[in-house]
Amino acid sequence: MTKFLIFFFPALIDMVLGLTFFVASVRMAEGGGGPVAVTMVTAAWALVYMVSAHWAGRVARAANSARLIIAGCALLAASSLAFILVPDLGATYPIIMLMALGTAFFFTPFQVFMKAVDQGDGEALPRSVGLYTFSWSAGMAAGPFVSAFIWNRFSWQPCYALGVALSVATAAGIFLLKHHAEEHRTTEKKPLEPKHSPAADYSSMPDLAWLGWICSGIGCLAVAVLRSYLPSSATAAGIPRAEQGILLALVSGSQALTGLILCRSRLWMYKALPVSLFGLCGVAALFVFGSSSGFLPLTLSSILFGIYSGTLFFYLVFHSLVHPERSTRYVSINESVVGLTSMLGPLLAGLLAAGFTISTPYRVSALLVFGIVIFQTLAMRHSMRNTSPTQGETP
Repeated sequence: MTKFLIFFFPALIDMVLGLTFFVASVRMAEGGGGPVAVTMVTAAWALVYMVSAHWAGRVARAANSARLIIAGCALLAASSLAFILVPDLGATYPIIMLMALGTAFFFTPFQVFMKAVDQGDGEALPRSVGLYTFSWSAGMAAGPFVSAFIWNRFSWQPCYALGVALSVATAAGIFLLKHHAEEHRTTEKKPLEPKHSPAADYSSMPDLAWLGWICSGIGCLAVAVLRSYLPSSATAAGIPRAEQGILLALVSGSQALTGLILCRSRLWMYKALPVSLFGLCGVAALFVFGSSSGFLPLTLSSILFGIYSGTLFFYLVFHSLVHPERSTRYVSINESVVGLTSMLGPLLAGLLAAGFTISTPYRVSALLVFGIVIFQTLAMRHSMRNTSPTQGETP
């Protein structure tokens, strides 16, 4: 049972990221930075993350994953401390780029670590992906919420002090549990061999990792637009800092609950209809963000968008880890896609807001997601045309 404690650690690290993105972006907005300056906080992080995640994927193995994770945690602790020691807003960009390097050397090796721990149980993959999605999403939800409370009660510096403490605690926890992955060092190049027949046989299913990179990539772009641009658009609309934190927390909170519910998934990841319906949730939410500044409509759209983002991240991670031999390479591509879209999304949002209206970034994102939902539906129907699952099915 102790191996399930590993799913607690992505929550802690994404809490560090969530509070950092929130505090750094709001400080930039309240310090007079325009939309581009605010969204560049996330873009600077994403630029380094995109490159370093690919690098981390090339060196990560089950046997060394724990050491790489601990190194990543050390960099996260150092960058959180640097925010306190160097409070000038101009230092935000280089410090958050250092944080991106630490993030890459946590999340890419962690997915290798996670799969190694559950190796030998063919039914474990959907559960692991769901718990992983729940964990890091819950952390991203808690980050803005907790930091907004701390900031209003004290100041912004204790938020980063919390980041240091969480990073150190994660490193210590991984060190204590690292033997779970090291036990599989002799089998890390072998295909997954279930202890018993899984509820769904994925060996006969098509490899849809490429579709996840394209379609979930566009979804990640929309996620990056919303997360990076909301502090700027909400500040311009007069929405208080605490309510901004609540909205961002609701997105990640509903995303986390969606991941938890999907732990019992079996075959929806190969079916066009549920994937399409989840995509339309994202389209509707983005149109509301682009049409209303009322707290209640934005609250409902935050929840709806979290449902969409939870499914797209589950889809992306599942189709990469399900492959018995290419999962390490696929995971590194996943994280590079997340990094690329996390860089392009803030830039797109800032430029569209500066060149057009405050609602344009959300509306353009909605159109992009709608277009990719149509493409994904057609591509999945084509891929599954000659595949007829015969195993039991749970949505």
